Amino acid sequence: MKYNPPKNPGVYLMKDKDESIIYVGKAKNIKKRVTSYFHSKNHTPKTQELVHNIEDIDFIITDNEVEALILESELIRKHKPKFNMMLKDSLRYAYIKITDEKYPRIITARKKTKKGKFYGPYVSGFKRKNLVEISKRIFKIRACKTMPKSVCLLYHIKRCSGPCEDHISKQDYNKQIDNFKEVLKGRTNELITKLESEMELYSKHQQYEKAKEIRDQINDLDFTEKQKIELNKNFDQDVIVKVEDKNIALITLFNIKRGVISGKKEYKFPLEEELLSSFIRSYYLSKSIPKEIIIDENLDDKDALEKFLSMNKNSSVVLTNPIKGNKRQILDMVIKNAEFTLKRDVLEELRINLKLLKKPEIIECFDISTLGGTENVGACVQFKDGVPNKSEYMLFKIRDVDYQDDFASMAESVRRRYSRQLKENKPLPDLIVIDGGKGQLGLAKKELENLQLNIPIIGLAKEFEEVHTIGRQFPIIIDKKSESLKLLQKIRDETHRFVINFQRKRRKKIFIETGLDKIEGIGEKTKFKLLQKFGSLENIKNSSINELKKIVGEKLAKKIKSNMK
Repeated sequence: MKYNPPKNPGVYLMKDKDESIIYVGKAKNIKKRVTSYFHSKNHTPKTQELVHNIEDIDFIITDNEVEALILESELIRKHKPKFNMMLKDSLRYAYIKITDEKYPRIITARKKTKKGKFYGPYVSGFKRKNLVEISKRIFKIRACKTMPKSVCLLYHIKRCSGPCEDHISKQDYNKQIDNFKEVLKGRTNELITKLESEMELYSKHQQYEKAKEIRDQINDLDFTEKQKIELNKNFDQDVIVKVEDKNIALITLFNIKRGVISGKKEYKFPLEEELLSSFIRSYYLSKSIPKEIIIDENLDDKDALEKFLSMNKNSSVVLTNPIKGNKRQILDMVIKNAEFTLKRDVLEELRINLKLLKKPEIIECFDISTLGGTENVGACVQFKDGVPNKSEYMLFKIRDVDYQDDFASMAESVRRRYSRQLKENKPLPDLIVIDGGKGQLGLAKKELENLQLNIPIIGLAKEFEEVHTIGRQFPIIIDKKSESLKLLQKIRDETHRFVINFQRKRRKKIFIETGLDKIEGIGEKTKFKLLQKFGSLENIKNSSINELKKIVGEKLAKKIKSNMK
């Protein structure tokens, strides 16, 4: 290893045995920072693994720490080192969408599309739902997916303006849409002032019914506005906090627009050194930078970070760590939110729903795939702390079953997986998920008992998304909106994807080896028809022309007989 680091500010690039860059870091004093990796005994597991993989280190000297920050960001973007933080949302948030119909609707949307106008994303919960509710309650925006021929109950209870029967003009309806947009932009006070002027005008012209409607809108908006948390600021701020639990860190970011908390994002990472500083640098490379960022840590590189952010924003940016006052109060509130989220995260929710004794930090899932009763394959996928751990994925070419028997194939996969794990002394999972119902679950449990393993095991039946357990007559029904069920579905779907990809590769290889893939005029559908009829490639090969022509016709039947080896 080339190991003679300079004392200058700059960037260090750690490489593995293949000369691949696995980590890029910046430092005010490169020698002091790099030396700490090899002398400190208090590293997180992630840093320990990094150090174990270091074979070489290169250095790039810069004039100052700000230049080092800029260079570090560019190198991370270019090389995507596996030990650097690659920022992804741990949670998905929904948007509010205004459709582009003649009489637009206000709906929730998970993804942005070309059609419609989108606001957000919003934290999936009270604020977004409340805003959609405001669109109906205050502005009487229609909710029906297809415009009916006559008004429905919502019109009669004054939750819709009834555009289907022309109870409101298109111009007035669009005015209500524009008013709702003002609320979405946080301009509620300005909208109230505007509505007050309109109310006075209608009253002056003795249009008392319209004046009353606007008065009701003003009252509802005023009440809504008072429910918001206000910081009395005329510029944007972000509040960022980090809370820890064992080897997991949750970073929570609150956006404050014009003094009002408008959104929340949460990111979960393995615990590592300088995580908050790394997060701030990564996050604001692709996001708009506010004038002030409120944090709960004294960062060593605070001055350099402020200069770095100010350069990217082209105006002054301040990192603040308040001790008291309004800023401290809002910071404490964000910390409280983050701690609550971390304590009641999805794995804890899953533990509660399945009545497990401990939080399932390691979950493994099994699935089976077959090719017309032959070439049976299995797969095991592992999720660690709620994310895929691909280094522990495993595939099986089923040995003991040469016909279609998903139950026996599942049992073999489970037996081989945990026989190997025990032999290699590898960590066992906290929860096993079987893609299937009680039949597969029972045989898998029997294999665990034969290995003297007592690991919680469940079956996830796809048709109704029911969770089957051993010794329970009825399945566990988890709320379909539950994040814990979504995690189980994600793990199950990832296992299915993994085993199907393996099966496709096996199928392609077999079709090529048998010659079936080279026969002109036979596509994927025809191949599967043949497999469905004859059960295996060997049976297709041994079938007569008369048998084959019933499926593919005489011409193709002759081609199959002459081409298959």
